[in-house]
Amino acid sequence: MRNKYFMLLIMLSFLFVGCATTMNVELKDQTGRVMPDPHYVLHGIENPIQVLFFYTAYEEVSDVDGTVIGKPKFLDLLTHHDIFAEKTKRITLTIQVNNPNELEYSLYRLIKLQVGDARREVHFGDEINRSKLPQRQFVYSLPYSEDVRAADYLITLQVEGSGVMEIGTFRYNLIH
Repeated sequence: MRNKYFMLLIMLSFLFVGCATTMNVELKDQTGRVMPDPHYVLHGIENPIQVLFFYTAYEEVSDVDGTVIGKPKFLDLLTHHDIFAEKTKRITLTIQVNNPNELEYSLYRLIKLQVGDARREVHFGDEINRSKLPQRQFVYSLPYSEDVRAADYLITLQVEGSGVMEIGTFRYNLIH
């Protein structure tokens, strides 16, 4: 009887140690590329379109030979970010669309900017791309200049004759 409890204690110890250690999990897409973390995936309900997207801030880092390289930092969609302009040189949104039935779709953009101290500009409903290709990648630079203080950036994907997929609103403050 004591041996059973002793074995149970040993097995629980191994289980505890196994659960407590952190594993470095590497996610890869179909082509073998490592996926950034965090990234987000949307699946169409009425159609087989799949959208993978992620936001990236690039900080400039100098190499030993003087070459300036953009070091990526992947950003969480659910966080309202404070981005320091002196460190971060640009912010991008990367969208990868998998469209196996080659349906026609359009991407639209909504941008709300706080320029200066009080003025708010809204750019609404600009169609920025249209495609029917089975796979396509889009990379957009988010508004980033001296006069921009805050921004809300939203992309929607409209499939012809079908619903809309909303690629969540990304919010950030630029601190100059």
